[in-house]
Order: sequence, then structure tokens, then C-alpha cells
Amino acid sequence: MGSVCLNFHRLHVFYTVARQLSFSRAAEELYTSQPNVSNHVARLEAELGVQLFHRRGTRVALTDAGRIVYGYAQRLFELIDGMQRALDELKGLERGNLRLAAGSTAGLFLLPPVMAGFQKAHPGLEISLHLANTRGAVEQVLSNQADLGFIEAAVTAPGLLIQPYLSDEMVLIAAPGHSLSAVPAVTPQDLARETLVLREEGSGTRQITEEALVRWGVQPRQTLVINGCEGVKQVVAAGLGVSFVSRRALALELAQGILRVLTGEGLALPRPIAVVAHKDLRPSAAALAFLAHLRKRA
Repeated sequence: MGSVCLNFHRLHVFYTVARQLSFSRAAEELYTSQPNVSNHVARLEAELGVQLFHRRGTRVALTDAGRIVYGYAQRLFELIDGMQRALDELKGLERGNLRLAAGSTAGLFLLPPVMAGFQKAHPGLEISLHLANTRGAVEQVLSNQADLGFIEAAVTAPGLLIQPYLSDEMVLIAAPGHSLSAVPAVTPQDLARETLVLREEGSGTRQITEEALVRWGVQPRQTLVINGCEGVKQVVAAGLGVSFVSRRALALELAQGILRVLTGEGLALPRPIAVVAHKDLRPSAAALAFLAHLRKRA
């Protein structure tokens, strides 16, 4: 191939497309147009003299050459991130980035006040929070798109460092007009006659719920899958079923009287909320400082 002078920006565009396996999603992440992304990739292919992607309609796959370039690009950008983290430490957190990923309970109801206090102490830092579910938060950390992730169920991943943060409790909720709201002591077996509203696949809330159903030997009459905690609460408030959600997510709805917590022995489901980081990457100074901030508030 000979000596090639690579355009760094084009390599980064290629790396983003390869990571997303989508030109459109890469364009969204890079805040540019899809034709612009395609142009950068085409020019990089011309510079290297190889085809980097197989394109079949909207589907994208790496060629053998593309996999080689992606592997080197990944190592390159990890090195650059490491350099940036070292420089952030040198600057004493006067500048830098902190990238967080979290499930909806942690992201919506736990982290905002913690982030606000940390931002006040370090106004020069740029803090971002990616709302996902437990699986999404893990994927963000493993792909080095987040420095820290907050998960809401036990996970097993060899590339993760997992640190317990705090204990949470999931409770069974229904609309005030639902038939179970009049039952003084609901049992798990009552769920066999009900529509159970579940979170999407990959949600820690769904994982804990399904594990409880297996322990109880209960199969709901019907299930309804809704993405996100807020969507689940709206569906339950409309009377379409019952669901397990974090007690921390219910303050507003309970105060307004649009949802009710159902009581009964064994219905409260404890679960851990933990912080995860990449096992093989050095945490940034901002991430270490945020962990220390968390411990003070725990």
C-alpha cells in the first residue's frame, strides 16, 4: 500500500460508523448529515485503496479490511482518551468531560441532584448523561462511550468493575380504580389474573420482576411491554394493568393520587443499584472525583 497520510477526522467518522454499523446513527452522533458521513468514508476508502464496508440497502457490515482498520482505530482513540484523561488530572478538573450512562431510575430520580452538586464544585467540567436501561448502560461503558454506568440489576460482564452504590425497592402499583386497589393484602398469585406491565428487554426493572415471577411460580394472564419507567407509570395510571417500579420513582404520582402502591407480604422487591466502570481503562480524574462525591452522599 505504501505510505498513507490519513485524515484524522475521516478516520473518526469511519470509526463511528463501524461502531454503530449505521451511517444514519453515526450522522446523528456526529451532528452532521448522512451524505457528509458517506463522503468522508468514501474518501478514506480512496486514500487507503480498500473497501471498508459491505452495503446492502440500509444494512452495513465491515469488510475484512474494515475490521483491520477498525481494530487499529479503536486502539488509537482509546490512547487519545487516555492522554486526555491524564491531561485532565494535570489540570486539576478545571476542564474535561464526565460521561455518565444510567437506567431510568438512577438517571431520572437519583443522579440529577448528585450531578448538580458535583457541577457546582467543578463548573469547568462538561457532564453528560445518557439515559438507557441496565443493558444499555453496560454497553456504553464497555464501548468506552461512558466513563461510569449506573445499573439496576445484577449483571455479569468480565470487562466491568462493579461497585455497589445503594439499595432500592420495587413496589407493585395500580391505578386507584383498579380492582386490586381494593384488596387489603395482595398476593403474588393475584397477578395470575392480571395484565402485568413490563419494561423493555435489557431493563433491570424487568429482570428483577421476571426473577420474582419465577420464584413465585406465577404467570400473569397477559403482559404489556412499555419502554421506559415514565411510560409504564402512564399506562398503569390509565388502568391498563399493574406493574413493579422503583418506589423512588413514585413521589409525584402518589402525591397526586393517580397511582397507588399495593401492599401484601413479599410484594416489595429489593434490588441493588451499582456503579460500573471499564475494567481495562484508567478512570479519568473526573470519574474518580465523581465516585468520591457519590460516597459522600450515600
